[in-house]
Amino acid sequence: MTYTTNKLGILFYLLIFLLTVKIEIKSAVIAFILLFLTGCEITPKSPITNETRNVTPIENPDSAIVVRSDMKFYDGKPITKILRFPKGIYTLESEDEDYFYYKFENRIEINQLKAFKGIFEPYKLRGGIMICKQIFFEEDGYFYYLPPAVAYVEGETDDTRVAIWMLDKEFLGQRGFAWDKTKLTPNQPKTASP
Repeated sequence: MTYTTNKLGILFYLLIFLLTVKIEIKSAVIAFILLFLTGCEITPKSPITNETRNVTPIENPDSAIVVRSDMKFYDGKPITKILRFPKGIYTLESEDEDYFYYKFENRIEINQLKAFKGIFEPYKLRGGIMICKQIFFEEDGYFYYLPPAVAYVEGETDDTRVAIWMLDKEFLGQRGFAWDKTKLTPNQPKTASP
């Protein structure tokens, strides 16, 4: 789930470089780049992923995420899947090297478009929200990016979780409105009401 520099970033640096060389070369190359870019459609990367991760349980967690209203995320255009985080409390349950895992006691939901029927069929899954510990990091001279949040479901064993849907700035932009982190008090229930 890590990313490095994309093609548009490379083209941007190439364009800056070309602006510093002689005008004859610049004109030809800039025309080529413009033709290349106008013939390309920029399609957003699908948020769907499938990565099994090993986790370590957290004893007596006091942190949670409160989802104030249902949150929905779409897989692209055309829409074929919808991820829904129901309103409720997502309690910290485990962690790995990169993420904290906040589990919803009920179930998150994925709605799948049924071909030839034109309707979405819901699938309810045990899981929650993974929150990244550090979004950007450097390793061996390269800079990497981790998705800031990811939807996950339970794995085949108690110590595994499966990342299923990468969340980005749309999710982060809703912090303070649709969701937020909170501390749990000893008297506060650690599960969401049905």
